Amino acid sequence: MDVMKNIFVSLFIWGFVIFNSFSCSTSEGYRLTGVIEGVAEGSKVSLTLTGTHRDEKQEVETTVKDGRFVLTGQLPEPRLYLLSIEEPTGASGNYVLMLENSDITLSAKKGEQSNEKFLLLEQVRVEGSTTDDMYRKKMAFKDKLGQMYNDYHAKNAEISKQIMEARKNNDGDALSKLTQSDAYRILEQDEHHFFATVEKTTMDAVKADGDSFWGPLLLLCNVNYFIPNDTSMQKIYSDFSEEAKNSFYGQALEKQLFVESLKGKPMPTFVLPDRDEKNFSDIELRRDKKCVLIDFWASWCNPCRKSIPGLKDIYKEFADKGLEIISISIDKRNEDWQKALNEEQLPWPSLIDTKNVSKEKFDVRAVPTFFLVDENGMVVEDNLSVQEIRNKVKELLQ
Repeated sequence: MDVMKNIFVSLFIWGFVIFNSFSCSTSEGYRLTGVIEGVAEGSKVSLTLTGTHRDEKQEVETTVKDGRFVLTGQLPEPRLYLLSIEEPTGASGNYVLMLENSDITLSAKKGEQSNEKFLLLEQVRVEGSTTDDMYRKKMAFKDKLGQMYNDYHAKNAEISKQIMEARKNNDGDALSKLTQSDAYRILEQDEHHFFATVEKTTMDAVKADGDSFWGPLLLLCNVNYFIPNDTSMQKIYSDFSEEAKNSFYGQALEKQLFVESLKGKPMPTFVLPDRDEKNFSDIELRRDKKCVLIDFWASWCNPCRKSIPGLKDIYKEFADKGLEIISISIDKRNEDWQKALNEEQLPWPSLIDTKNVSKEKFDVRAVPTFFLVDENGMVVEDNLSVQEIRNKVKELLQ
């Protein structure tokens, strides 16, 4: 069920993105000319590689002038890109498109539902692309799954509403009765059927294109995140053709599925700022400590916030015996992190990841993620639960 929900999270997110693209390969590179009715003069337009599950850098940028924009470049083969548009007011929107070396035109209209934060595009039309046409056809199954999702939620709307209200009111008796009702059993059956259909439909689409780069690309596009060394996903990868595995997206997928653990290795070094913008190195924070817990988290991460009381209990029990905790936030907005620090009042050092060490050095895929380090700076455990952390810390401090 976790795999199925993981796939659908990606489906749901991508349901808000419009897919476009390019064609007619030439040796001269690509040229994307766009006209978007209603978008402000001076709006920034950029292209960033996507679909790799890595933080990619923006490659090209231009501005809207006289109602149009032009982006150019050259690619060794078709690649998936994020086209981003940001108006001077800060409102922004994105398109995902398959980019290749060709002349492409894009026309669209600024949607009436756009606001000061979000830019929604309507009546999008892309011409001059065969690769993107293929991409959209291969991703068309998402529309059917999206409709199926809407249908089963509409069917079970009343019981879902009652359950939400009971949870909101902390009404245990009402919640117990609801979860034993026939309506709830139907909801569970429909939910199981939906996620089973999501998994089968998605994997059928991936396997149908297992002889080319499309197979790995579709898997990357339809799974929100990959659990390191997941054997079920590794089996899907192993069934791809050699051409698919050796492709750009095949190699990107391999990096996600076959992860070398830091366990038994020296902890990567880092220097990061605290809330007062004072830099601290891991070496000085670990000095004279018998074990250190590195905690990657974020203000918006509910599981991270829920783990904090347990971490505080562990810290209270073992801090004077040689334990240190170093929390590293992956928040993009400093103010969000500062607000969370005020709310949580962490009694240990807290830093913010301004240098992307979470991914570049620790290969963090999701938060919370914990690394337990001994007095010699060696990673002794990773991917621990809070209870496992307590047991291992107790063992190290004996």
